[in-house]
Amino acid sequence: MIPKDHPRYRSLVARERLARCAREGIVAPEGLAAHGRGEAFDYLIGERTTGSAAIAERTAAAMLLAARHAVISVNGNTAALAAAEIAALQQASGADVEVNLFHRTEERIGRIIRLLTEHGVRVLTGTPERLVPLSHDRALCLPQVSGTPTWCWCRSRTGTAAPRSGRWARRSSPST
Repeated sequence: MIPKDHPRYRSLVARERLARCAREGIVAPEGLAAHGRGEAFDYLIGERTTGSAAIAERTAAAMLLAARHAVISVNGNTAALAAAEIAALQQASGADVEVNLFHRTEERIGRIIRLLTEHGVRVLTGTPERLVPLSHDRALCLPQVSGTPTWCWCRSRTGTAAPRSGRWARRSSPST
């Protein structure tokens, strides 16, 4: 049991949840390392939200609400740590939610969809197709998602999502 007065209580609770979800097959083992990398940066900046991060957060929220067709792209870590928050964000924005994984198995996709659904998220399902020119499974997208959104939110992703989200971001500009 983690004592509530521990100075890193929230971080330790999140870590425990990720570890449990890794044992359940929701979070990939590599996802634990990715989360640790993010925590290290958080620790280095003093465990506070920087001014630029606060601006980026408000900008992303405004873009999400202004989009004609928004998609929230969820990975295992996001589902494990924020399923209820994703449900609330979907409810507030009307965005579609997709599961898109680098370390992909059909079993893991199913577990993540079940977790999200248990929290009230309506998750898009179907047969994914390789619709993006990437050599790994992040390229597998649902045809009803790829090419149609005007805005896509991918939490803490590397450049692997850029070809999709970059194309969509251009589509949301005022000139289109």
